[in-house]
Amino acid sequence: MYGQSRAMRNISDKYEDAFTMVFYYSTLKMVIPEDRKELKELIYGIEKIKMLRIDNENGLLSNADIEIIKADLIRDNYEEGLSMRMGGKKTFAYIRENNGTMKGLFILISEDASSTIFDLIGEIPIDKLFTLTKEIETLTENAIIFK
Repeated sequence: MYGQSRAMRNISDKYEDAFTMVFYYSTLKMVIPEDRKELKELIYGIEKIKMLRIDNENGLLSNADIEIIKADLIRDNYEEGLSMRMGGKKTFAYIRENNGTMKGLFILISEDASSTIFDLIGEIPIDKLFTLTKEIETLTENAIIFK
């Protein structure tokens, strides 16, 4: 059994006032409309997703914070899966596998005004990562309205 990453625990402690949401499989299943079968199939292997948004109110992530996050991920047996810059956003993803099966995924999306971190426990097809990330961003943007 795998738990939340050390990186997420540490960054959550440091930025305890940041906007945080936790989604479990049952929660995701309830909030996804019935007509979104592809998305419902996508979340089937997810046990938990913790999302943390750090913005100017909380102080942005520094380069030192990001290096600590990466070191924590490596200590937790994650491997770098993606690193890119696009449209003012810096994104990186680290993946934890066991016998060829994804057991965890950590994504950090950093831009000028905020950083968003997703820490996923469970399995999803690698080629569906961006679909899932976009869907969760939509859910969290809608939730922020009610914050």
